[in-house]
Amino acid sequence: MAAAHVIFFVLLVLSRNVNGQILLSEVSLHAANNDCWTAVYGSVYDVSDYAALHPSPKGAEDIWAMCGIDATDLYDAEHGDNPEYLDIFPGIILLGTLDEFEETELSVNGMLLNNSTNVTSPANASKLGSSVYRDSKSKLEDMERGFGFP
Repeated sequence: MAAAHVIFFVLLVLSRNVNGQILLSEVSLHAANNDCWTAVYGSVYDVSDYAALHPSPKGAEDIWAMCGIDATDLYDAEHGDNPEYLDIFPGIILLGTLDEFEETELSVNGMLLNNSTNVTSPANASKLGSSVYRDSKSKLEDMERGFGFP
């Protein structure tokens, strides 16, 4: 049971940046009708309970379309530049601010990869080879040992 608590804590910490902002990758994990987080104007909201209360003709469907994403454009299309609506309706919970500059980086064989690296180009693909698999497997095994898994 203690291992489960440690893993939950690690996942909770990894979902926030050093400033306590919520990463978009964390928002994307809450994309279900009954677990719906969305980002609008740089703030992150849990709108799971609000979906059934939404007064539009399509009701909850409009809210479900926003689950797991930065939905500022969708929100603007319906409500214009009126973020205050998110603060006055019951069932909408402000969770925090969005880290709008999240970037994932990985170094493989001395090559820095990030969100914009074209890993399918022939030059890059040949550098990567199977080392991505070997490196990832090794790091996962190290992490498992650190948590006391055999």
